[in-house]
Amino acid sequence: MAGIGNLVDAMERLQVKRLVYLSFLGVHGGRGQRSLLGSYVVASLLLGKVAADHERKEAIIQQSSLEWVIVRPRG
Repeated sequence: MAGIGNLVDAMERLQVKRLVYLSFLGVHGGRGQRSLLGSYVVASLLLGKVAADHERKEAIIQQSSLEWVIVRPRG
């Protein structure tokens, strides 16, 4: 988690404007794009901690002053 926070801080300090972040399909906002098996078994049970980590990283990015794009793979 500290890594994305450090990256955002450095980009803001150095006036780098745009960040493109490759997230994870399992985050809350991307769950409607998956099958029932992908939504509940894979993302929730098997990869729940990974999804939660990406959700926190997305929140850090969204709260920054950067121009950002968050990309989630499709399932």
